Amino acid sequence: MIPESGQWAPFPPTSWSILQGCQGDDSTEVRTRFEDLIRRYWAPVYRYVRRDWARNDEEAKALTQGYFLRFLEADFIRQVDARKGRFRSFVSATLKNFLLMEKRASRAKKRRPEGRLLSLDPVAGSAGFDGPDGSPDPDEAFEADWRRAVLEASLAELRRRAAELGKSAYVECFEVYYLGPEGRDAPSYQDLADRHGLTHGQVRNGLHWAKKTFHEVLRKEVADQSLTEQDAGDEYRELFGSGF
Repeated sequence: MIPESGQWAPFPPTSWSILQGCQGDDSTEVRTRFEDLIRRYWAPVYRYVRRDWARNDEEAKALTQGYFLRFLEADFIRQVDARKGRFRSFVSATLKNFLLMEKRASRAKKRRPEGRLLSLDPVAGSAGFDGPDGSPDPDEAFEADWRRAVLEASLAELRRRAAELGKSAYVECFEVYYLGPEGRDAPSYQDLADRHGLTHGQVRNGLHWAKKTFHEVLRKEVADQSLTEQDAGDEYRELFGSGF
């Protein structure tokens, strides 16, 4: 597991804190922050609906859209004050309540969301849904999906930064070395050097840069979903089992 100890920078305003402070605000910044969070974290919601509520693809997408549309209502976030410090905790609590209300409403009339925030189709293939996974605990499955989404979002940002600096090959080495096969099938530094046309020293230094940058990105990603540094530290430990 890649996550390990590190240090948070002075805690900045986050997407989650901005959204909580601006409910009902139609400003471009608020909507952009909100839609960015949805792009990164709609998949765990979608998978929860499909797995634990036995919905097909189109029904799950409609319910996922409907759930996130509720965020635009002025008082939605204030419904769960005790859990609102972390985005994931808030989503976990309010999603269950939303689905129960939708189930009751559907008995009287089949309902689809009237508005759309963004299309789920471009990322539907990355949701990775393959049917029930046998997990006895829906909350554990949701947490695993969320952990996966955090890592995927962090890797995407790492790739973006590397491309800007001309270091994409280092990220490719990082993914193979740290996220690929372990044991006898794991590549050596020399294997990676030969594969990417690098020297042994370049691979060593490149992996060091990629690992350090990935941890910075990962901590920033977790912090962006939190209200305080304490919330961020708690979230990091719950998802990755290590300090920050």
